[in-house]
Amino acid sequence: MKDNITILMVSNRKEKDASTDFINNSFKKNYSADIIYTKYNNEKSTLFDRVLNKLNIELDKSNINERLLENLAKKNYNVLFIFKGNRVYPKTLKKIKHLHPNIKIIAWLGDNMTKWHNKSLFFHFGVKFYDIIFTVNIPDYKNIEKMYKKPTFYFDKRADKEMHIPLTSRDKFKYDVLFIGTYEKDRFKTLSHLAENGIQIDIFGNNWHRCGKKIHPNLKIHYKELRGIDYVLAISNSKITLGFLRKINNDTQTSRTFEIPACGGFMLMERTDEHIRLFTEGKEAEYFTSDRELLEKLKFYLENDVKREIIAKNGRIKVEQAGYFFDNLADEMINILKVEV
Repeated sequence: MKDNITILMVSNRKEKDASTDFINNSFKKNYSADIIYTKYNNEKSTLFDRVLNKLNIELDKSNINERLLENLAKKNYNVLFIFKGNRVYPKTLKKIKHLHPNIKIIAWLGDNMTKWHNKSLFFHFGVKFYDIIFTVNIPDYKNIEKMYKKPTFYFDKRADKEMHIPLTSRDKFKYDVLFIGTYEKDRFKTLSHLAENGIQIDIFGNNWHRCGKKIHPNLKIHYKELRGIDYVLAISNSKITLGFLRKINNDTQTSRTFEIPACGGFMLMERTDEHIRLFTEGKEAEYFTSDRELLEKLKFYLENDVKREIIAKNGRIKVEQAGYFFDNLADEMINILKVEV
């Protein structure tokens, strides 16, 4: 184990291929870290829950506040690392400050917490008890620092060193064009435009039943998520993997930004300054701004195998050389804590 920092991590729920779990595993592998979860994996969302969520109230259905205090009483931690913290009450954080005055409370915010659709009232009014905020290196997320007046540090998203690797199979290039993601109206409109112009696309993800019955035959919607090795295999064995950003969060990079090239996939993503900084356009990835540009690039790279495969290979090399992995993210965070703790 590195260093002498002892960490209690409060994470959302245990998911073997979610970014929070990748971060958890990196800390556990390299540091003295224990984890408790704010949600049970078998939790069901009721109508009452959904009504309260509209009011920015998230019920503590797993007794995380009580369990958090109990865990802190059992062991001498010097860092409390809370992911998002929508179920952690301000009064709990205040009590922790009173009972454990030397502990540093850290918030990791993987979502844009200036937006009310991402945060609860408990988080909003509890931020004053946090010592440091870690969040994503996206311009609009910088408003978190302005809003909450806390020392804030920004990090790019990452891929997992063990999970996201190139995997080939007998189905090499099983898909010409692949999209993995949740249904959104604008995404469906763009994908339909591509389909109408001769591009065949395989789609995986949630809520695609919302697009209705008027689906172009070139769109093959699988109505399921891809997780774990199935996710990696699909990207590794697709000619082109598309990436769209969440406009509701004003995102300019996403987990797919790193996972697609890490899996050896050819990434065709929305153009942003962040993407261009992370992967060189035309060399390590490709980008688009309009539906017209997207269609042109799809047609070009579907017909130019060598150029496409060189870019995919360069993207994987960039991930390795730049260290775009969660293991490195854990080290970067700890290096900041060494100074701040």
